[in-house]
Amino acid sequence: MKVFPALLLLCPLLAPAAAEAAGFDCTKAVSWAERAICFEPALGRLDEQLGQRYEQALAASDSPDLLRTEQNRWLHDRRDACTSAGCLQSAYRERLRQLDRAIASAPPALVAPGTYRRESTGAAAELTVAALGSGRYSLRGQARPGAAPLTGEIAPRVGAADFVAGNCRLKLMFAPDLINVSGSGTGCGGPSAGLDGDYRRVTK
Repeated sequence: MKVFPALLLLCPLLAPAAAEAAGFDCTKAVSWAERAICFEPALGRLDEQLGQRYEQALAASDSPDLLRTEQNRWLHDRRDACTSAGCLQSAYRERLRQLDRAIASAPPALVAPGTYRRESTGAAAELTVAALGSGRYSLRGQARPGAAPLTGEIAPRVGAADFVAGNCRLKLMFAPDLINVSGSGTGCGGPSAGLDGDYRRVTK
């Protein structure tokens, strides 16, 4: 469906139905392209898909800062230059293909992000891993519910990683959807005590 600029200006109250699908706050839409995305549900869905794909590419990228620069350039030079719905659809589909190629060519993750729960009996210890980009991951460990968490970053190599936070040093070993933790009794103390064991991923 072709979207006319005059219609977008005269019918701001029609936008909320499509706004739910857009990947940004439609009450803050400024450019013609943003108004069109908020007005037309199909464009809103494309914008939401692009946002999800961009986050995936960002997490997998070895150069997240470069990808952010490229995305900002695309928004300004390609998307916001459009003056028709057809142009926006083409721009979004082209960018989705570019991000798909970036994701497909990215090096495989050395550890799967998500929440891991210790398999052994005893305290319900958990680890939470999140991708930061450039081969870096954040790690949050909690020995038991209510305990203060141990947080920091890891840079995995194939099959393993070392976690260091102050005097605390943990050895992590990876297998598909599994993490083995050892060494938490040396220099860690407090909230990290008792983190040793095998953890299985329970959520992505």
